[in-house]
Formats: sequence, structure tokens, C-alpha cells
Amino acid sequence: MLTERAIRRRQSKKEGQAKAKLWLQTASHQECLKIANGGYDYGVTLSELRTTGLHIPHSQDRDYSWGFVKQVKSKVYHSLHKARRRPEPQWDNLLAILHNIRVGDRSNAHEHAIASILHALFTSSLGEPQMQVNIHGGRKRIDITYRNQAIGGFFKWLARHYKAQHVFVECKNYNPDPANPELDQLSGRFSPLRGQFGLLICRSISDKSLIAQRCRDTALDHRGFIVCLDDNDLCDLIQARGSLTVDPFSLLRQRFDNLIM
Repeated sequence: MLTERAIRRRQSKKEGQAKAKLWLQTASHQECLKIANGGYDYGVTLSELRTTGLHIPHSQDRDYSWGFVKQVKSKVYHSLHKARRRPEPQWDNLLAILHNIRVGDRSNAHEHAIASILHALFTSSLGEPQMQVNIHGGRKRIDITYRNQAIGGFFKWLARHYKAQHVFVECKNYNPDPANPELDQLSGRFSPLRGQFGLLICRSISDKSLIAQRCRDTALDHRGFIVCLDDNDLCDLIQARGSLTVDPFSLLRQRFDNLIM
């Protein structure tokens, strides 16, 4: 026999689900923009969405609550693109350009292909991309540099807890797997003033456990945090970007957790 409190909780859950379903069906473009607050990216969290005033049903069924939030994110994401008159990224074209670059050829073309994909993936979080940035009087160079301007999601959390004012990207269009020299090259671009997080992007990784351990060694030696991605990882990020059931930053979160946990 249900107690009075349990009955009230069940009724409240049903009312919350009904309101949430109605919002998803009737929300206008302007309401989506209001929820997005002009800047929340697709990786915004449950608590951050609640601060916008959106009614998110409190439910003992966590899967239901997150399912609703993911649908809201998708609706807001498309509205933001419409408001900014920014076309949806042509993911197939971006990947085709990358895959048509032969391993070992045209490193500049590979860097520009990676920059285009990362810009489309993280446009609300990482801004002001710069190619071939010189540091130390030109004695060192960074393939791609982004300013971390995230106000939600993984990159906001990263900047809050670690030195991540900028995100540095090194592109390697060759085999074999990246080894210590490639990791040392990227970590040598880090500093407390510039930031200490970077992406090392290559074409393929045959031994992911070994490269993960090398990245972890770099972190444990207090030489910065490096996440290594290959072509398959980029495909996974793109697939997650358009999914209602997968956190688009889950891959980055998982790789980063492997560095520190």
C-alpha cells in the first residue's frame, strides 16, 4: 500500500513529465534561444540548464530526466544555428576531406582538415582559432591554438579546475603510433600562463592502451594533460554530436579521467 507521500511523489512525477513533454512539442524558436541564453553549448549540464529557468522534471528515474535534457539540448542546438544563420555542419564532407588526405602527405592540408572538424564540433566552446602559432620567439610552433571561451560543458569544467585558458592541438599525419617524442613536443608548448591541456591528433592508433599510459605518465609528471585522438575517435565525436542519447563530450571526459583517476 502506497503512503500518502509516495502518492504525491508519483503524481508530481506525472505532472512534471507532462509539462516536459508539452514543452518539447510546443517550444518556439524564441523560447529555445531564451533557454540557451545566447551561449550555452551542446555540452551544457543538467544543473546549468536548470539555472536558465527551464522546468526539468525531478524524477527518481534518472534515465528519464537525462533523456529529456538531451532532447532539449538538441532543440536548442538547432535553434542556435538557425538564429546565427549558420548552416548545419556538413559532417560527411568534413570527414571525406580528411579521409582523402593520404597518410604522410600534405601536412598543411591535414591540419586545415582537423581545424575545420574541431571548429564544427566545439564552435561554442573553443574560439579564435589560430594556425601555426609561434612561441618562444619563433623557436617553437603550435599547429592549432584555440581560446577556451566555454560557458558550459566539458571545457568550462576543465578551465575551472585546471590550467586550460587555451587548448593546443598538434596534428600528426603519419604512422606509426605517436610515442614519447610527440607527447614531449606538445607538452613543451604548455605553460601555466598559456594553459596545460592539448589534443594530439593522428590518423590511427594501433595500441591505444600504450598511448593512454604515455599520456597518463605526462600528466603524473605534472607536464600537462594530453588527450590523443585518431580518425575513428573524430568519427565517434561527430556521431555523438548529433545524438540524443550520448553526451557529445563523453569521449573527452573519459580520456581525461584516465589521466587523473
